[in-house]
Amino acid sequence: MQLDLFNEPVINNLDPDLRVCTKCGEEKDIELFHVPYYKSDGSPSHSHTCKSCKNHFSSTVNTLKKIYPKPEDSKCECCGDFTVKLVLDHNHKTNEFRGWLCTNCNQALGKLKEDVDVLMKAARYLRERSSK
Repeated sequence: MQLDLFNEPVINNLDPDLRVCTKCGEEKDIELFHVPYYKSDGSPSHSHTCKSCKNHFSSTVNTLKKIYPKPEDSKCECCGDFTVKLVLDHNHKTNEFRGWLCTNCNQALGKLKEDVDVLMKAARYLRERSSK
């Protein structure tokens, strides 16, 4: 049984030659999806984002990096930690620049679907279940 933790449709495509892009929602031929790695049996593992959406994403990030250069102090604007590698954070719906974050903070925001309500639920969960 697959749980839907973020109230999003669970897409189970039965045709192995087709895949639905998680970004644009379009069903496309599997060959239009990047292969980031190969499984242990040698078969390709296709991404869930189509090449077109991935290219658009890369172009957006590269443009934002030109407009908003990386700060020299290497301090995450979310958690405040200093890190060797900062990554550009932007709103995936509006493509607006938000700041420079450490990888952990950037991935955490993405895994929480950039949703303030989900973030607040996670904070409430931690507060309620933290040992004092």
